[in-house]
Amino acid sequence: MRQVVRERRLYLDKDLDRNALARAVMTNRTYVSRALKQHGVNFSSFISEFRMQHALELLCDDALRDVPQED
Repeated sequence: MRQVVRERRLYLDKDLDRNALARAVMTNRTYVSRALKQHGVNFSSFISEFRMQHALELLCDDALRDVPQED
């Protein structure tokens, strides 16, 4: 599931929910919830982890540091 979320960048979809994730990994939402629970996280925490990592990468990207700030 992690690989699909990462490779397809599903975490960038602000409307991503368990149903959409389940479709992406070709299963149902019950399996998604159960799999996440077995790893000690809920859906929101799971997706937030990817979003925070992505934000960190953007903040560390030198190319983005040179973008002028708006007033």
